[in-house]
Amino acid sequence: MKRHAAIPYSNFLPLGHTEGMTKLRLIVDEPMPGSFFWALVESDEGATSEKEVQAAEAAADSYEAALAAGTRALQRRVHHQDSQETATH
Repeated sequence: MKRHAAIPYSNFLPLGHTEGMTKLRLIVDEPMPGSFFWALVESDEGATSEKEVQAAEAAADSYEAALAAGTRALQRRVHHQDSQETATH
């Protein structure tokens, strides 16, 4: 599996009732040549644990298409988190 880690986008989002912050990264994997999957991976503030929180259900045929789809998912997640914070304040 080829992992494309050259995606510099990170966003810090607060976890629900947790003290610290969490880091959310968008990655694109190419498990087979020509099949690209995106995933949103969350790690804690100290980067001691990591978990996949959302991923593509089907392969994209290019890195750019997977990156664009993953970016849209990340933006929706950030927008949803911002909406929740605004509603609670």
